[in-house]
Amino acid sequence: DLAKVPSGFRAPPPPERLLFSESQSRILFEVAPDRLDDFRANLHRVPCAVIGEVTAAPTLEFVHGDRAVAKLSLAEMQRAWQAPLDFDGTLTGGGAR
Repeated sequence: DLAKVPSGFRAPPPPERLLFSESQSRILFEVAPDRLDDFRANLHRVPCAVIGEVTAAPTLEFVHGDRAVAKLSLAEMQRAWQAPLDFDGTLTGGGAR
């Protein structure tokens, strides 16, 4: 839930700003639920929030409060990530161009 992201802005920013702003102070960690207390203890006073969970679903979903922001399949994301680098078509299966 992007609404839980500590932003440091005076007014709550729109989800697009949270997803794409170039903040050097925002880092995403994957932490097992049984290690969350240890993780938070090591952060001391650094603001943090649990904003999601890893599931077996082959999708990535973003919500902001009760509003859906985006839902993408892992296959879509992989194609979008590889396509700009796929000069000869071998990454996405498109063959030589």
